Amino acid sequence: MSVKLLKYVLVMALGVAWAQVAIAQVTTPLPVGFAAADTNADGVITETEWTVYLRDRLVDKSLPFKTMFQQLDHDQNGTLSPAEFDKRHSVLEGSAGPATDDTLPEDPGTNFVPYAGLDRPLNDRNIFGAIYHRYFEQLQKRKEWKTAGWKRTSLEAVPPSVSLPLPSFDGQKPTLDQIIHATMVIGGGGSDEEFFVGGAVIISPDGLAITNFHIAEAFNKKLVGLLSDGRIVRVTELVAGNRATDVAIVKLEGSAFPWVPLAAKAPVTADDIVVLHHTENRFYTYDRGYVKRHALIGKHPWMEISADYAPGGSGCGIYNSNHELVGLVSTIVMGDGPMIASAELMDGAADSDEDWFGTDENAEGLSGFDPGALVVKLAVPWTAIQALLKKLD
Repeated sequence: MSVKLLKYVLVMALGVAWAQVAIAQVTTPLPVGFAAADTNADGVITETEWTVYLRDRLVDKSLPFKTMFQQLDHDQNGTLSPAEFDKRHSVLEGSAGPATDDTLPEDPGTNFVPYAGLDRPLNDRNIFGAIYHRYFEQLQKRKEWKTAGWKRTSLEAVPPSVSLPLPSFDGQKPTLDQIIHATMVIGGGGSDEEFFVGGAVIISPDGLAITNFHIAEAFNKKLVGLLSDGRIVRVTELVAGNRATDVAIVKLEGSAFPWVPLAAKAPVTADDIVVLHHTENRFYTYDRGYVKRHALIGKHPWMEISADYAPGGSGCGIYNSNHELVGLVSTIVMGDGPMIASAELMDGAADSDEDWFGTDENAEGLSGFDPGALVVKLAVPWTAIQALLKKLD
C-alpha cells in the first residue's frame, strides 16, 4: 500500500457534498469578452451585467448566477474587474446549476427545528434541506456578512494558537441533550458542486466553536451553522488554526449559545468515550467506544478510537464519560503502522488528485484495494486542542 493511498484516505471524514453539475456551453454567436459584458463601458461589470451576459449566451441553462458572481468578486466590492472576469471559465466549468427544482433537496422552511428531544425521531432529509437552503440564502446577504465583521482571510496568516479565556462550566455533568444543543451542522463550499456538511462544537456562550481545519479552510467561501433549535448563524471569524493537527477555532455571530466544556485532562488508553457526529448526513448520531491508543504521526500526536464515524462526521465532538470535550472526529486512514507513523497527515492531502489506490480520481474499479487492510479512526486529541488554546504547560 502506497503513501499515495494514505494521502487520499485521510480526508475521507470531510463533509458529504451534494452536487448536480450543469456544464456551461456557448450556444449563440454573440460576442464574448469583457467589453461585451461591460455594456455601459465604465470599466467594471455589475451583477446585473454579469447575469444578462450569461443568460444571453447560455440559452436554456439554469445556473447560480449570483453565486458565481460572488465567487469571482474576490475583493467583495460588488463589481468585477477585468482580471476577475477573466477567471469566469473556471467558475463556469465547476459551477453547479440544478436543471429543475426537482433536483434540489426539499426545503423544510425557516421555522424547522432539527432536534426536538431524545425521544423524538430525527428527519435527516429535512435537516439536510434546512442547512442547504439556509446556507445559499445567507450567501446572497452580502451586506449583512460585512456588517457582521466577516472579511476574507489568508489561511497562511491565521495564528496556530491563541490565548482565549474560556468560561468554567457551572453545574453537574453535561447531559447528552446539552451536547446535542452545542453541536452545530456546518454548511459550506460556495457552490452546489462544492457544498458540504460537517460539524463543530460550541465551547463558549459568546460563540467560539471548534472544528477541523479542513472544514475551516472553506472560510473564504463562507460557512454557516445550523443549530439544533433551528437557528442559523454565520461563521464570521477564523480565530486560529493548525492544518497539521487539523483543528481550528472559529467565531459565530451572536451570543447566548449553548456550549460544552473542555476536559481538564486528556483521556488515556482504554478510557470510555462518547461521539456525537453527522456521518453520511445521519445527523446527531450517538456512538460509544474507547481510546484504542495514542499515536505519534510525523511530529504530531493523534488519538485512535474505536467509535464509528465516516464522511460527514468531520469537526464533531468526542467526549469523556463526564461529557467533557476531549477530541474531534478528523480522519480515516488505512495502512501499516510504520507507514502511517512516518506521514505528515494533513500536509498537501486536500490537494491530492489521486484516489485510494494511487490512480486518477475518475478511474473506475477497485484495482489494488486490500480488503484486509485495517481502517484506523484518527481523532484530533485533547493535546492538540489545548495547544491551539495555549493551555499546555
